[in-house]
Amino acid sequence: MASFQRSAVFSLVLIMSLLWGFSQAKDVLVGGKTDAWKIPSSESDSLNKWAGNARFLIGDSLVWKYDGQKDSVLQVNKEAYAACNTTNPIEEYKDGNTKVKLDRSGPFYFISGAEGHCEKGQKIVVVVLSQAYA
Repeated sequence: MASFQRSAVFSLVLIMSLLWGFSQAKDVLVGGKTDAWKIPSSESDSLNKWAGNARFLIGDSLVWKYDGQKDSVLQVNKEAYAACNTTNPIEEYKDGNTKVKLDRSGPFYFISGAEGHCEKGQKIVVVVLSQAYA
């Protein structure tokens, strides 16, 4: 009987731990500040440097704050990211307060929709980890 109770308690703790881990999704402000979505002043100011030092999990959301009259956020594929091609984005956001849910593991590619900004470094790749690798 005691063995059964220990097994039941262990199972309950394990299930609760798993559920707690999945419920830890968070909103992440891109660049860690409200004015980060802009042309970087230097390589050390790059959003990719910031993203490389951050950990993103499935269920997290990226949040951008920017002037929607002057800029936008485009979610693109790898090729469009590399070429700064703004013509056929996966998604286009122009509201100035953009929130994108990271719903799968792997890379997500974003570029600025303002003319010439991507070519000057206003872009970011975010790599999302699955819960198993967190």
